[in-house]
Amino acid sequence: MPKQTYQLEPNGPARLEISWAAFWKNISVKLDGEEIGTFSSQAEFQTGKRFDLPDGKKLTVRLTKSFFGSDVQISYNGKPLPGTSAHPETRIRSSYMLLYFWGGLEVLFGLLMIFTTKNYSLSSFNMISTMLGLVYILLARMVQKRNLWALIASIVLFVGSAAYEALVATSAGQSPDMFRLLIQAFLVYYLYQGIGALKKEKEEGPDSQL
Repeated sequence: MPKQTYQLEPNGPARLEISWAAFWKNISVKLDGEEIGTFSSQAEFQTGKRFDLPDGKKLTVRLTKSFFGSDVQISYNGKPLPGTSAHPETRIRSSYMLLYFWGGLEVLFGLLMIFTTKNYSLSSFNMISTMLGLVYILLARMVQKRNLWALIASIVLFVGSAAYEALVATSAGQSPDMFRLLIQAFLVYYLYQGIGALKKEKEEGPDSQL
């Protein structure tokens, strides 16, 4: 039976456990090893429940489903738990890791094409791609250091480069690479979530960080 464990406080022990059977059935919620509630079906899990804990605090658990998959959302006294996708630290980490990943791919494939092609115009394009990848890596490092403007700049750069690539392909009488555009749209979606997470983390102060 799959299960996930969570901390109730940053750097604290994993006290909360959620387990389920196949197809999100027979979901069990345990705190410190004791079952505090269940969900009998996926539909009930998506509706969610609020549990009153012995210390008087509130725990809300629900399943959300979207185009990007399923996600268990958990809030403790109205705030997302550390380690869950809605927690600011998780979203910020996802943002800079995506930038590192995309930048590394741009550099890797750009250099590979530079050293394997003899077409000067293509080499120039791949050089630009390589430099763009290095910029993404630099922005990733700045986002990791909690620079909000670097995250905004990375989104603008993603949208601008995608629009430019589509324009170049259309001008050449070709169809834009829809798969690449979908990936870029996916990345922009997650990067945009990082903006709100950075703002929230700054509002809550350094004590909210893991």
